[in-house]
Amino acid sequence: MKLSVIIPAYNAEKEIGKCIDSILNTNHTDFEVIVVNDGSTDNTKQILDRYLDSHLIVIHKVNEGVSVARNIGIKNATGDYVLFVDADDELEPQALDYLTNYLLDKQLDLLQFSVSTDTYNQNSCKKNLEYYLNKSYTSSKEAFLYLINHGFYCVWNKLYRREFIENITFPKGIKTGEDFIFNCNVFLKQPVVSTLDKILYHHIRTEKETTVSRYIDNMDETLLLKKHAFQDIFKFYNIGLKPVYYDNMLLEYKFYVTNLFHNQCPLNKKHKINKLQTFIFSKETHNEIKNAVAKNKSSKIFKLLVQFTNPYFIYLFYSSKTTLKIYKGKMIYKKH
Repeated sequence: MKLSVIIPAYNAEKEIGKCIDSILNTNHTDFEVIVVNDGSTDNTKQILDRYLDSHLIVIHKVNEGVSVARNIGIKNATGDYVLFVDADDELEPQALDYLTNYLLDKQLDLLQFSVSTDTYNQNSCKKNLEYYLNKSYTSSKEAFLYLINHGFYCVWNKLYRREFIENITFPKGIKTGEDFIFNCNVFLKQPVVSTLDKILYHHIRTEKETTVSRYIDNMDETLLLKKHAFQDIFKFYNIGLKPVYYDNMLLEYKFYVTNLFHNQCPLNKKHKINKLQTFIFSKETHNEIKNAVAKNKSSKIFKLLVQFTNPYFIYLFYSSKTTLKIYKGKMIYKKH
């Protein structure tokens, strides 16, 4: 049972060593670690070139993004199963041993294992453990209905049978949501799925990380790709749009608007209002937002703005230092 671990790396000089060492911490011998150095401009290349482990394969290339890097990793993989690891994350010690032993008597296309999100702040670390069911699913539809609420949106918490995904690629060009679209395409092939209640992966973050850390210039294309991929899955399994669809699309639309008002966005007032009209105030979008349940304050405010105002007002709200409070069902605006 050979495992292929694929790591896309870009300017990862601070983390890549710990990442690789965590994978090599195993008694299992039949595996390969494919690191795709995606045009790093720091010392990532030099660090990788110093590794002498026979299990390590390093591919240096020009910068084209994480999707292309992962696609190259898949093409070069020779293992029975593929595991994606981000360069700033780590595996649990002996993770490969555990996975190999688990798979010996299984015929799976996809295995999702539990994860720990480790958030570092100075000298402390807060661990958020996310456990999934220890279960083999009777159908891919049953698996989808569980996973869509439990870790569906990531690839780094899953192990994929290589032959099952060899004709599936990560979408080139988009800068967010590539994992989600990839997994939607995986489920269109009706995989045999199991989930594990064993923590095998550490997703490492810092307290300063935010959802919108940089401006994404092709959010129109990204939003439509994610939306259509989401709708296609529900249609494929003939289950109708569930509350989880509306709730997640509310977050996608809010993310779209937040990105539109990022300080690096070059669009002028007219273009921003036009985009709000096209992507947020269409009849379909308005209906989806109406059916969504807003689960935090910012989402509640965004939903109210879309339901009861217009593109011009949202432009004023997001482009100025305005706060909104909800008092006895009424919206109160305060400028400061």
